[in-house]
Amino acid sequence: MLLKSRKESENLLLYRSLFLRMSLCEKDVSHYQRLEKGYAGELLFDQYVSSLTNEFLLLNDVLLDFGNNLFQMDSLAIFQESVLLFEIKNFEGDFYVKGDRWYTLSDKEIKNPLEQLQRSESLLRRFLQEHGCMLPIEPFLVFVNPEFTLYQAPMKTPIIYPTQIQRLLRTLANKPTKTTHLHEKMANKLLTHHLSTSPIIRKPDYSYEILQKGIYCSHCYTFFKEATETRLVCSCGTTESIDDAIVRSVYEFMLLFPDRLVTTNVIYEWCGGVVKSKKTVRRVLSSHFALKGHSRKAHFVLKS
Repeated sequence: MLLKSRKESENLLLYRSLFLRMSLCEKDVSHYQRLEKGYAGELLFDQYVSSLTNEFLLLNDVLLDFGNNLFQMDSLAIFQESVLLFEIKNFEGDFYVKGDRWYTLSDKEIKNPLEQLQRSESLLRRFLQEHGCMLPIEPFLVFVNPEFTLYQAPMKTPIIYPTQIQRLLRTLANKPTKTTHLHEKMANKLLTHHLSTSPIIRKPDYSYEILQKGIYCSHCYTFFKEATETRLVCSCGTTESIDDAIVRSVYEFMLLFPDRLVTTNVIYEWCGGVVKSKKTVRRVLSSHFALKGHSRKAHFVLKS
């Protein structure tokens, strides 16, 4: 049973928006591309896991703060006799291990993902023990990209290579999976302590004035240029209702500029002229958000 689905992180959404609306430095572009690639790898893993039909509890992207230690777990699967912790990587290319350090074949050192997994496992174990759960944890470092190769890795590691994923799924399909209210209680405890927003979000420097205005296609990420009275039409063939596009743009604006007021004029300008009527913007804002304040101080906020 899927108890917590996966969605793009605020960090990814922010960087995607900035990547499309301004020129980022090379370092920030690389960071953004890693975020996109990582999310794509997680979605691929989700497709694999969705083929399982046995009974277990699945939670994705759980972010916890335990003892002032922030840690995020890509996927957690609660089975009858154990908790499975998955760290998912979408690495592409050739890598090698030397001691406890990982390198590309060009000898560039990267973060050791096994250390990241071990840290999450340790903190998760302490969290579960504090809340009365003594189930053992089975950690897995899963590489989903078929173009990934790792040389000189120790044999006894919890690594799952792309060629081993189907074998892993068969193993999971045969695990005892009778969950009880105690398993559900544990899952709910994790959900209760999950942080919906990370307190640490790295942001490039940007301002409203330098960002390109407009609404971009959620499929191909090019900016819409055509619109009917009710829909936006992209050159890739994607269409989106005016209402949905405006709402999506408002959430994007709120993410980028949490301290700015959301008004009809501001969102009309933010949409870059592709929405022809301010009345349309005002109607959508009134329908999907709550009006706060009066006269010149009137603005829209999220509905409670």
